[in-house]
This record gives sequence, C-alpha cells and structure tokens, in this order.
Amino acid sequence: LGVNNVIDNRIIIHKNLARLYYSQNNLIKASINNELLIMDAKQTSNNQLLVSSLIFKANILLKKGEIKQAENMILKTALLINNGLNGKKKEQACYLQLGKVYLQAKKNTEAKWFFIQSLTLSNQLNLNEQNIESLLLLSKVKNIIKDYSLALSDLIIVKNLLENGYSIYQDDYKLQ
Repeated sequence: LGVNNVIDNRIIIHKNLARLYYSQNNLIKASINNELLIMDAKQTSNNQLLVSSLIFKANILLKKGEIKQAENMILKTALLINNGLNGKKKEQACYLQLGKVYLQAKKNTEAKWFFIQSLTLSNQLNLNEQNIESLLLLSKVKNIIKDYSLALSDLIIVKNLLENGYSIYQDDYKLQ
C-alpha cells in the first residue's frame, strides 16, 4: 500500500471508531480517536475533514457538559477554518452545533438564532436531512419559550418533509 492509502485507511478507521465509541457513550475513546483524526486531517491538509472533526469534538465536549469549550471549539476554531474554505455545508453544521450548545446552556435566544441560521443555509443548499434536524431543534426552542404556534408550524413542515423519507427522524418528530 502507498502512503496515501495507509493514511486514507487510518482516517476511515479513526472516524468510524470515534463515532462507534461515541454511540456507546465511551467519550474517552471517542475523544482519542477523534484527536487522531484531527491530526490526520492536519497532516494531509484536509480542512473539510478538520472542520467536521472539530464539530464532532464539540459534540463530545457538549455531551460531557463542557459547554464553554464546545462553544469555543466552533466559534474560535471550526468557523474560522471554514471561512477560508467557503464551505456553506460545514458552516451550516457549525451553526447547528452552536444551536445545540446554546440549547444545552439554556440560552434560548442564542439557540434559536443559530438554529434559524442553520435552517436558512440548509434550505439554500437543499439539505433535507439538515433541514429536518434544524426545524426539530428550532421547534424545541420555540416550545421552551412558549411560542407554541410557531413551533407547531415548524413541525408541520417537518411532517411534510418526513413523507419524502428520513424515517430516522420520525421518533424525534413524535417527541416534539
């Protein structure tokens, strides 16, 4: 195998292990594998991979309750790298993650703003799955702030989108 194949295989392994350990709630091993993935992304100058790994790192931090670190990871690192890439899809993912950070921090105004930004970009880019996720989280914030009619209108849009597939979000829709 050539050097590039070895690195590509290593990237795939680290990415899959990080997600697997995260799904098993083993945040230490998820973090270790994600850090190795970040190193691989830097070594190969793959900024798209780097941004998505930083977003995932923020997700791990958020799950650990380290809200401020998760916020800084997106605002001071991932978004700055992404600005140089002009990658709207990663920008949308950053906004969605920031919304989650602020939702967990009970900063509903900020959460709502970032979910709206995420929704706007997912609409512009025709990203249906991200559109559904943004709408579900936005409706959750609207419920918290007792803006029930707007939350309901978001859920009606989600219901229509779910008719075109994306059954993975069916339980989240029913929960909202």
